[in-house]
Amino acid sequence: MENVQPMISAPVPADRFTAQAVRQGPLTWSQQFFWFDHHWLTFPHRRVLLLRYTWDPPAGTSLAALGAALDALVLRHEALRTRYGVGADGQPVQVVLPPEPVSVITCPTGNSADEAALITRMRERDLDIGGDPPIRVGVLTDSEGYADRVIVMVHHFSVDLGGLDAMVAELEQLSAGAAGFAARPAWQPLDQAAAEQSARGRVRAKRTRLYWENLYSRMPYQTFPDRKRGPFPQRYHLLGLRCDDVEGAVRDVANRYQSSPASVYLAAFGAFLSLVSGQRSCAVTVAASNRITAPSAKAVGCLFQPVMLCLDVDLDRTFADLVARAGAANLTAQLNGAYSYFERKQAEARCAHRRGVSFRSAVDFNYVENKTPRAPSPGEAVPVSGEVYRRPAAFTDDSCDLYLWVYTHPSRTDIMLMGHAAVISAATIEHILVGMRELIMSARDEDTVPLSGLRRLVEAKSYGPGWAFVDNCWIRPDDVRAVLLAHPGVRAAAVVVDDDGLLTAYIHGADGTLGPSTLRQHVIEHLAGGSAVIAPHRYVLCAQAPDDPDDPRAWAAQPVLPAVRGDGPTTAEPSEAAAQALCAAVEKFNPGVEVDSSAVYLLAGGRAGVLTALLVHLHDQGYTGLSPSDLAGPASLGSLAKRLRPVGRG
Repeated sequence: MENVQPMISAPVPADRFTAQAVRQGPLTWSQQFFWFDHHWLTFPHRRVLLLRYTWDPPAGTSLAALGAALDALVLRHEALRTRYGVGADGQPVQVVLPPEPVSVITCPTGNSADEAALITRMRERDLDIGGDPPIRVGVLTDSEGYADRVIVMVHHFSVDLGGLDAMVAELEQLSAGAAGFAARPAWQPLDQAAAEQSARGRVRAKRTRLYWENLYSRMPYQTFPDRKRGPFPQRYHLLGLRCDDVEGAVRDVANRYQSSPASVYLAAFGAFLSLVSGQRSCAVTVAASNRITAPSAKAVGCLFQPVMLCLDVDLDRTFADLVARAGAANLTAQLNGAYSYFERKQAEARCAHRRGVSFRSAVDFNYVENKTPRAPSPGEAVPVSGEVYRRPAAFTDDSCDLYLWVYTHPSRTDIMLMGHAAVISAATIEHILVGMRELIMSARDEDTVPLSGLRRLVEAKSYGPGWAFVDNCWIRPDDVRAVLLAHPGVRAAAVVVDDDGLLTAYIHGADGTLGPSTLRQHVIEHLAGGSAVIAPHRYVLCAQAPDDPDDPRAWAAQPVLPAVRGDGPTTAEPSEAAAQALCAAVEKFNPGVEVDSSAVYLLAGGRAGVLTALLVHLHDQGYTGLSPSDLAGPASLGSLAKRLRPVGRG
């Protein structure tokens, strides 16, 4: 993930709470994802993890009644009094503390500026997941001191959107004096964690691991291989289209095609995504609510997990065909939407290394029913149906390329698309939004809608000379060649796509010691430096370079050297102090794993769950400069050690 500061916030040791703890145990699979998200992002980037809900209580609701309702809510739901830390082994844990009164910030009601100021005050301080309650509450009071508007913020780590809806509905009932709630609901996060660690849970984990391995084996390694480099005057463009007529059309189309409304929107998005990216397959992350069973349907907690699907788009076929593909892909993804995020990261590392790529999955689709976007801020116009409008983007890092939200409501539908300036312009986003609506309305009115007609709505991306389609993605062979030439032992090189569709590198080295394994690891360690680079599938070592080393065809006629003896997995004992400290930290938090400078962390058996604790330990030993994403990447420990610097030195 780009723009993440090397030093992360230190997690809290779990034994800090031992005397107070009511219960503690491992993270749920959903919490594993947010553990990564929270620690991989730095403040203020991770403000996006604070969910917000605004509620107007009935007139005459006193602060005392509201406070009592909040305290009752926290008493019933352990997710609202859970802290997150690390055990002695470095694995993250959740710790449920005894209930305590909810702190409420109050502010007299004046105008919309007062509400905005209150929201800013509630968000200005970073959330310490090891020390702070996950819930924050602000109240605007009327002239008589009663609650006029309630603003609830909760960390996504503890509560997802479904849980937030359940929480606020219960808060409304409790504030009105409702009784009869059970002292302890049937679902609590630690119960979920226990179910996931059970024998049945492990069977499911194995099944979903196979899903991810299959997905990573075929998806394009990234959607926009020609991603531009910044800086950009405006990092993200966020535009929306209000459509008061489209939801009825979507439901008509879904009924005709025997699909779901979400799949209709996903198919429309996928068609335009294929056009603007030039990709034949599109990897899209969708939201899995995982709220199917009765106990979890209204649970106050977090069950959400992001799950990817790969949508194959054939622009020579019809929209009906793409809706069917989108529906099947989405259903399969949802069935595999509950999984161990730590194991997913390890599967990603294995598949990336096997294919010789670096994955960037940065396209998201989120279908939200019975919701409307936030109200316009002061000075922003109220959207009119059929008109495209602009909004400021909440994202401040570089982790996203495209993000589509569909908010459906009985009275309106808003399609909102955010795009990074490195991959898309505001004008193209507007064309996509308008085009999605036109495509859906056409599908309502016509039996057959060919996708080929969409080219008149959005300029299709095409990759010209210098590009090649290899392993389901577009690459630049000359960029791969430049990486090979950066190796000190390579004098000349050429990279071509052979008749079998494999990427072949022809190499002339300074001596006879270079081998395919050495060259491949060199390329893999430089994948992050070139967005259009993958590791070649074949390496042909030539005794000499042709007279014209820029002519790939001339290389095939050169004499080939015999196989290099000893080329293969090597060991390199760490000699520098930083490398020794890094290898020692890896072994400390991964019992039974022995590493040297040549090892790649996850491939050597390193656990994804202990990355945060490992780096904090390394900081305590006097070294900083790495992020969890560095250790989860393809670089060897020896290469990573070169990035370490003494604590306190810039």
